[in-house]
Amino acid sequence: MTCLTIKKAPVVLLLDDLHWADVESLSWLDSFASRVDDLPLLIVVAYRPDELPYEAGELRTLVGHHADRPHDLASLTADGVAQIIRNQVGERAEDVFCKECWSATGGSPFETVELAIGLAERKLRGSEHDLPAMRELAAAIKGPGLIERLEGLDTATVRFAHAAAVLGSPFSPQLAASIAVLGDETAAEATQKLRAARILTEGHGSEGELEFVHPLITTTIYRSIRSGFRAGLHNAAAEAVLNAGYGPTAAARHLLEVPCEGNPETVECLRKAAREYLCAGATEAARRMLTRALKEPPIPEDRAAVLHELACATFLIEPTATVRHLRQALAEPDVDPTCAPPSSIG
Repeated sequence: MTCLTIKKAPVVLLLDDLHWADVESLSWLDSFASRVDDLPLLIVVAYRPDELPYEAGELRTLVGHHADRPHDLASLTADGVAQIIRNQVGERAEDVFCKECWSATGGSPFETVELAIGLAERKLRGSEHDLPAMRELAAAIKGPGLIERLEGLDTATVRFAHAAAVLGSPFSPQLAASIAVLGDETAAEATQKLRAARILTEGHGSEGELEFVHPLITTTIYRSIRSGFRAGLHNAAAEAVLNAGYGPTAAARHLLEVPCEGNPETVECLRKAAREYLCAGATEAARRMLTRALKEPPIPEDRAAVLHELACATFLIEPTATVRHLRQALAEPDVDPTCAPPSSIG
């Protein structure tokens, strides 16, 4: 990035939906942003303050050092909503209709765009006569309305949507079908219905992948899944992604959402994921995996090894924790403190 700003200055780095970023990305951004004051670089981030993770505290402080930031974004004005509606249904949309659209959406950009597209798909002209249909569409776009609309579909389609929400965008439809225990034909039908309902759309990544029309839809559906059932889906997802060859880090993301059950296979997968994260320099992610592995817990004879691996993960970021973990490892039964550990820290 530094070389790029020197050769191609000025540079603008735009980051949307920061509240959905993982801990490692937030830490990197905080470290990077604090060292670029002398570069011709503008960093613009957008996030929902109430949903920004606790781990983003340092970044929030960094932003607050600028007296006029962060900027609170206002909702769309009535005129702004009217322009979006008329772009979809035509310039003849009546003022009273457009004003009701503004009232129904509260000026939310997402809801306004979704409403405008829905109106156009129904070939509504934006007359006062169309108001009841508009209100029905607006209600279906909001969180409770979206879930009600989803649950109005057949059981297989709802299961497919739940599996997709657990996987997150973009996702493989074959993988979602495996988690939802659906055959190819049933999964294809579910995909068609969810696309027709403007819940899913074609992905922009690998060929054949799908994604949700908007991250808000993903979040709404994910949160609507009962906690116990959601944990079961994450457990099934971890097994499915491993079988599909996506590797331990992809599976471990799901295992973090599964209750601890003392499963040795879970511990082994988390340890493998931690090793991959350490090789990539993501020490915080490695620590998170190994901390979760200890809670599983591992079988007694493996506990000292997991503690040693955790000490390796914290060596560069929290040396005091490393000492504590090593002492705990040495205190484990059958560990000879005079023997060298299986690998050195560094």
